[in-house]
Amino acid sequence: MRKAKILVTLGPSSSSKEMMIRLIENGANAFRFNFSHGTYEQHRELYRTARKAAREKGWQAPLIQDLQGPKIRVSLPGPVRLEDGDTVFLTADEAEAGNSTIFVSYPPLCEDVGAEEPVLLNDGKIVLRVTDKNSKKVKCRVLVGGLLEDKKGMNLPCTKTTLSPLSEKDLADLHFGMEMGFDYVALSFVQSGEDIRLLKSEMDKLGRRIPVIAKLERPLAVENLENIIDETDAVMVARGDLGIEIPVEQIPVIQKKIIAAANRRGIPVITATQMLESMMETTTPTRAETTDIANAIYDGTDVVMLSGETSTGKYPAEAVHMMRSIIREAEPFTDAYTKFSSSFSDDMQGKEITTAHLAAAATGDIGIRAIVVYTQTGRTANLISKLRPHTDIFAFCPHAEVVRRMGLLWGITPIPFPVYEYTEGLIEGLNDELLKRGYVQIGDLVAITYGSPIPAKNQSNMLKIHRME
Repeated sequence: MRKAKILVTLGPSSSSKEMMIRLIENGANAFRFNFSHGTYEQHRELYRTARKAAREKGWQAPLIQDLQGPKIRVSLPGPVRLEDGDTVFLTADEAEAGNSTIFVSYPPLCEDVGAEEPVLLNDGKIVLRVTDKNSKKVKCRVLVGGLLEDKKGMNLPCTKTTLSPLSEKDLADLHFGMEMGFDYVALSFVQSGEDIRLLKSEMDKLGRRIPVIAKLERPLAVENLENIIDETDAVMVARGDLGIEIPVEQIPVIQKKIIAAANRRGIPVITATQMLESMMETTTPTRAETTDIANAIYDGTDVVMLSGETSTGKYPAEAVHMMRSIIREAEPFTDAYTKFSSSFSDDMQGKEITTAHLAAAATGDIGIRAIVVYTQTGRTANLISKLRPHTDIFAFCPHAEVVRRMGLLWGITPIPFPVYEYTEGLIEGLNDELLKRGYVQIGDLVAITYGSPIPAKNQSNMLKIHRME
């Protein structure tokens, strides 16, 4: 079975149930909803269609709400040509805008930016440098000019921004997402662990808590990486904005550092942006793209993500199929895996950790056919997944939302399963379900983990080597 998971962004090219079913059949494991675009009615319809497609295919996987975050944009009456060496002013006061003064949607602009700091416009294509400021305007010199249009983005790579990580739009979107029933929420432009804590507190106010994916796309996020990882449930190497705010030649090393840090702490990591960018227009990828995906797998990423390729590209189903094919070719070549891919930090200790280590080790010691996890929270399944055992992992769970969330975990096949009152009945039930699904054969050895005593939600503390019968 393929181990790494594929996260697909939905959009105009993939909004029909028929296309979603094709995406699932071609290898999609989870769907991302980009709340930087679209109305609530569009997202509501997309959500309902995705759930319908999943049910028709018997597909257990999560739907992810991706919040826009505090995106800064310029406001212009029309396109403006900025030439190298020009002087231009930026303001957050609409009354000051006009002529050579550009309005930006960042109220604390004049307080936060400092002298000589860079200002990037239009995805980094236009580069300014701050030369002076007062209480109303920031004076800049154009280092790299270009055509600037209305609503283009602005990045402040060297500025510690004081905008709330949750805008008013994000708070409204979060409320909508909690009501709809998304399985994960992704937070954009995370700068520190405090941003994650704020998001979780807002979810608590709404009466529902779901796992958080921290999108790492600012230099400060890299500086505060360990702090963020301690607070979040998963991370995303968001190479789009990260590649704007950090010199692009540094991205490969930063990607490896993020993946390694996430794996040491036992949390899932997603690698995203431009993985099959060329397939937005063509049916075949570049050689560099195929290598990029394979290298992300070898570094230990759990999930690879498609963005524009499936949301607005011409060949969404073909892109998913290609990504699945690349993963399948890459994974068996075990010599290529790096030291970053499967090692916990020394302070990761406890009964669950020990049980996970024993289960993973048993697959190499005594010829275990599969690891079977009975879990109520998904925690042990995630830990075993992070150890990258060379066998199938089947995670049985009685809670539908946990089953869906486990669809994002490397190597995990999540399976809905009832609560059992006694251990003997649980083992018998797991045995029968595995045989019925054709995952194993009579006589195979499997390693079964669970928390004893059942049915309480105990941490996994038992490992049973069971021969299928």
